[in-house]
Amino acid sequence: MEKIDVQEIMEGIRKEIADRGYTKEEISYAQALANMDAASLDRCYNPRALKMKYEYVRGHYNNPIYFELKGNPVKVLFQKVVRRLFLFVIYPAFHFQNVYNEAVADCIRQMKNYIEENEQLKRMPAKMAALEKQVRGQQEQIDELKKELSRCVSMGEASSMGRESEHEV
Repeated sequence: MEKIDVQEIMEGIRKEIADRGYTKEEISYAQALANMDAASLDRCYNPRALKMKYEYVRGHYNNPIYFELKGNPVKVLFQKVVRRLFLFVIYPAFHFQNVYNEAVADCIRQMKNYIEENEQLKRMPAKMAALEKQVRGQQEQIDELKKELSRCVSMGEASSMGRESEHEV
């Protein structure tokens, strides 16, 4: 069994804290986030960054084998000859890379869609509660209108009975 030196680990942590400029005063979340290195930030979920990366990957996953060569005509001719000579090696590599890139782009799209659906599902209970409250309010209005209608109908029947008796006389 390997012996673990806790004091050495704590010294390393203290040195890292001192290197980052932290003091014994309370550190705000924004300050800690600003001092995080890129590897630490990669572990945090950022919806805006995900959308930006998705849009980039969606537009750039297909690497074209042929692209326009520009510059000195001799250099362009040499590049064309080299390209033709190595096409049998380059084409499969480009093809496999493009297939892989397309799969990665699809995975990122699926993750983005999954996250968006989960965010919508999180908002569903509040929406359902609001809709249930609206339905209850409308049901109360319907009940009140039914009562008013039944009063009007009963008043109308009484008045029409009075009119019928007047006409009979």
